[in-house]
Amino acid sequence: MRLRLGAAIVVLLLAVGAAGYYAGGRPVAPGTGVYNAKTTNAVTAALPLLEAFVERIRGQAFERPVRVEVVSGGVLARQRVAALSVPTADRAATARALHLGKPATPSLPAGTSADAGGYYSFRTRVVYLASGPFDAYRRAVLVHELTHALDDQRFDLRALSRAAAPNADRLRAVQALIEGDAARVEHTFTDGLSAADQATITAHQPPNATATTLAGNEAGFVASPGQQFVLTVAQRGGEAAVDAAFLRPPDSSLQILLPQNYVSGVSALGVIAPTPSGTTVDQGSLGTFGLATFLTDGRSYLNASTTTHWQGDSYRTVTTGAKTCITDDVLLSSGPARDQLVTALRTTIGKRGHVAATPPDDALTFTSCSS
Repeated sequence: MRLRLGAAIVVLLLAVGAAGYYAGGRPVAPGTGVYNAKTTNAVTAALPLLEAFVERIRGQAFERPVRVEVVSGGVLARQRVAALSVPTADRAATARALHLGKPATPSLPAGTSADAGGYYSFRTRVVYLASGPFDAYRRAVLVHELTHALDDQRFDLRALSRAAAPNADRLRAVQALIEGDAARVEHTFTDGLSAADQATITAHQPPNATATTLAGNEAGFVASPGQQFVLTVAQRGGEAAVDAAFLRPPDSSLQILLPQNYVSGVSALGVIAPTPSGTTVDQGSLGTFGLATFLTDGRSYLNASTTTHWQGDSYRTVTTGAKTCITDDVLLSSGPARDQLVTALRTTIGKRGHVAATPPDDALTFTSCSS
């Protein structure tokens, strides 16, 4: 066991030295952590080195020790469910009105996105690691969650999420930043591992199936475009630019999908919220992510008409008796773009709502209901 762990530490140090590209193009020196040989606990022994790796990639130091608890898969799942059940708005009602499945994103996250191997709680500030052999897979998961812990110590991820929570699309963008940074550091780590260790990690990953639901696309969005967003920011300005992104987070899913908009300071435009009759249960912005998943019945977060031409939107979801409706005012970049989206929305909504253009403005309003 000690021989295997020792070999893994050597590979870890090699991985640190090979981290230049994913760190934003700058060379990265080996970490200063020391392997703790005074314990038979593999996690405790390797933790200082893994923490040092994260510090070197992020260019920041941990302010205090990170508590890591190894728990069963069942305990990990219960911890996540308990942490995520902090509602501030009924986003599920909005998804019903759009005839999409239940969203994966809670109204106010109290921890990181779903992962079978680990979880970082914003509430307890503890890394929960699923029990099992402390192999390359669990080391990579721990690097991922330690990145969350470091970012949390520096930028208070709970407060960041709470500030974004009133707007669904802004919250999604913040989660993409949080998860994208951790994924970037994790992949820097795994790219330096041996072929055997990479095969171990691959064996733990689910088949690469295309997401076909709202929840699946939410998970894919924060992990994949989120990572590319952070990579783009890091390549433009190094770790200082990544730190600046946590201080001035992206404001929309469009900035995540088109990082050059964020880098250039192109932000979503404010749109006055509609005022349909009924009891308000949710409001905010669908963003390009929300509109694209609606237009594709949850199958994709990419849609050319929304990604290219969306400039802002504001929705309100209301209930009237057993009926739930969302009304959304959308601003586009031009009249032809508005007309194109009107046609697409009418096809999607059918008889369960309506769409109205507001010429000469480059805007439209649509309503979709469920009962």
